[in-house]
Amino acid sequence: MVPISYKDPLQAEAARKIYTGLEQAGVEVVLDDRDERPGVKFKDADLIGFPVRINVGPRSLEHGNVEVMLRRSKKNWSKCLWIRLSTSCGR
Repeated sequence: MVPISYKDPLQAEAARKIYTGLEQAGVEVVLDDRDERPGVKFKDADLIGFPVRINVGPRSLEHGNVEVMLRRSKKNWSKCLWIRLSTSCGR
C-alpha cells in the first residue's frame, strides 16, 4: 500500500485503516510509510514484486476512493478498480 504523502493526515489515516482491515481479513499487506517521493515508493514496489498496489492519494480521497493497481507483467501495471473507502474501512 502506497500513501502518496504519509505526512498528509487524511492519507495516513485512510492507509492505516485499510492496512488494519486487510490484516484482520488475513491478507498479507505492506504499508510504505516512508517519507519518500511517490516514484521512489512505486519503484521499490516494482523491485520487490508486489502483485497488487493500493495507491492512497489526495485526488482519489477527494472522491472517497483509493486506486488498486494489478501487476500484469514485470514492468506493466493496469488500473484495476477504485474502491470506496466506506466499503473497505467499515464506515
